[in-house]
Amino acid sequence: MTVHWLLKALTDNGNNVAALKLLTNPNDFGWAQQVKLGRTFTPEAWKLSGDANSQSHAWSAQAIVAVINGILGMKFDGIANKHVLVKLPDLPLNYVSGTIYGNYGPVSLSWKKNDQGQVHDLYLKIPFNTEATVVLPHDFHLTKAAGDGRNLSEDPKGNFNNYQVGSGDWHFEIVKD
Repeated sequence: MTVHWLLKALTDNGNNVAALKLLTNPNDFGWAQQVKLGRTFTPEAWKLSGDANSQSHAWSAQAIVAVINGILGMKFDGIANKHVLVKLPDLPLNYVSGTIYGNYGPVSLSWKKNDQGQVHDLYLKIPFNTEATVVLPHDFHLTKAAGDGRNLSEDPKGNFNNYQVGSGDWHFEIVKD
């Protein structure tokens, strides 16, 4: 099994903290160790054995999918990248920011936590012809949703509140009940 499948399994099953540890541990085989060693590419195998392994191999770049989906909390889930699902992970990080590129342009997301460790501000930029669903746990609610986009609507489902938003720049303030 290659390591990007492990990252996918961890993030697909909500074990984002383990994925974060795997990505950021400089003392074990992995991406952070490659940075610690001064490398700018990831090799075919963490431990190189002469010229039997490539020192720059594409398989390890697949980890960025786990970073976007499981650490940032965003993924395309519609036909032709016309819909983005935003579901923030519960991680020991104070600020996360990133961009993914779809058929209609870049989708940018950033979120930061307040002093109590709860996500408080979420910024989302959605290109034209693209929509997003922002999923928040049921015990969280919006105190402010502002944007130059259209179509904010709430759709509670089970333990989550789903907010549907259209293209534009959005800022959400989030408070835990």
